Amino acid sequence: MNPCTIDYVATKIMGFNPNYIKQVTEPFRRRRSLKYSLVDFDIKEISVISNINDFANIGEIVRDKSLKFRAPKGWEILER
Repeated sequence: MNPCTIDYVATKIMGFNPNYIKQVTEPFRRRRSLKYSLVDFDIKEISVISNINDFANIGEIVRDKSLKFRAPKGWEILER
């Protein structure tokens, strides 16, 4: 129930690559370098409870199995 986790999972379910959105991934990258970090765990430790099997394993959510949101013009890189 961490806001950073919710943003990361929502981004994946929408079908976007969170690696292109620093606000989503930076808290996980810098969790050990900050005195007051937003997360104290790794992305690999996120568990998702869903009634949709394709969303149950965060590491396996790919664009083809996502909700396939479309990025705004100029932001199509998020869909890769």
